[in-house]
Amino acid sequence: MLKNVRAMYEQMVIAIVHDLIHNVIRPYVDNVIVKSHELKDHIATLRAFFYCIKKLKPRLNPQKCLFGAASAKLLRFVISDNGI
Repeated sequence: MLKNVRAMYEQMVIAIVHDLIHNVIRPYVDNVIVKSHELKDHIATLRAFFYCIKKLKPRLNPQKCLFGAASAKLLRFVISDNGI
């Protein structure tokens, strides 16, 4: 059984999107949050994110993908522009 898969995944995401981390992208364990204040900025950020991950071709789970949300539930917490 693979014991460090989540840590390896998080390190892979950090390596792929290192230019966007902490500014517009927040990787956490097996989740990635792409954030922005304006819709046009969000679309540009998503394009940059998808361009970065296209290099390694990881599989994304469509059931976990959520686009254009003002808030989202992550690890039983609700994340929004007002905070956690």
